[in-house]
Amino acid sequence: MDIKWVSFTDTGLQRKVNEDSIYSFKKDNCAVFIVADGMGGYENGKNASDTIVRYVAKYIELDMDKIIAAKKQFDKVYDQNTFFEDIKNVLLSANKEIFENYTAKGHSSGSTLIMLAIYQNVYNIFWAGDSHIYQVIDDDLVALIVDDVWENNKDAIKDLTKEQIVNDKNYGRLTNAFGTIENVNIHMMNGFIKSGMKLLLCSDGVYKYCDKKVLRELIINKRKNEDIEDKDKTVSANSKNDELIINNNNENEDDKEDNNMQNLSQKIKEEIYKNGAIDNLSFIYVEIN
Repeated sequence: MDIKWVSFTDTGLQRKVNEDSIYSFKKDNCAVFIVADGMGGYENGKNASDTIVRYVAKYIELDMDKIIAAKKQFDKVYDQNTFFEDIKNVLLSANKEIFENYTAKGHSSGSTLIMLAIYQNVYNIFWAGDSHIYQVIDDDLVALIVDDVWENNKDAIKDLTKEQIVNDKNYGRLTNAFGTIENVNIHMMNGFIKSGMKLLLCSDGVYKYCDKKVLRELIINKRKNEDIEDKDKTVSANSKNDELIINNNNENEDDKEDNNMQNLSQKIKEEIYKNGAIDNLSFIYVEIN
């Protein structure tokens, strides 16, 4: 399983503090990617998003190997179900700490979460709030989840017209997020990993200030640039200096991919800045081959 990614987080143009936290980790047949969008202002929001990352990082980087070793000692299996269930419990513990340290004491604090966890050949998406994850499917950028916002509550809007919904004071209000309630609802969906998967995790500071069509074009154009490079290599292989050129291309393959990833990251940031970058902005773009 070959996984490449680029991650980015930034304060933006108007906020004084970046309350977002991101996390990327890969080891052997396990990988985890997190975008957590802190809320509550200044330290409270940052502490909330940091708490989520801290709990997950501790499990992945310190506790997981010990748990696997302990299970092996008693001939017990550590599989995908174990991994994902452990991750959910870790997230619930993070929510408990945020709620008890801030919200329960009257302080405004919380965080959204979008998380991609991979173990062996299976992935699981965990989320709460309004951060997004998209997948490139047939040259389209498809949203994989539904936001936890008031207008997506069918019971709340069943008697309202579209105009009434949009103009309602609750439009866009979060109904579920880490730390804001004692028992956060952590949504999950899973599937099998397939070669060629391309996914974008991002905070609302990205998708609200970079149109989905633009995001799609930037990602698709990245792939087209790679296809052009592959054609250039084929042409080079038929030239008199084919051996030298092929060797150079092989040596620089990872560097080219890193450059393509960094260029994509920079272009997304530039588009958001062009549109005001009012909020913190964070994203992780992942390719699986």
